[in-house]
Amino acid sequence: MGWDNTTEMTATVVDSVNYLARLFYNANSKEPNKEPVKRVPRPFEKKPEPKTVSLSEFNNFLKGS
Repeated sequence: MGWDNTTEMTATVVDSVNYLARLFYNANSKEPNKEPVKRVPRPFEKKPEPKTVSLSEFNNFLKGS
């Protein structure tokens, strides 16, 4: 259902390097970047898309057809 430990630790290292690079950039820039640092997306953080149906499909479901 997710990553093994090595992949998770590698993603954490990449996130840390990105964060440190942003700190270095902000410390040496006249216009610091204030956007949040993007993380490597984890498979367990993905939220499932909500399943929706139209009103006519719901009506057909209630009728049993």
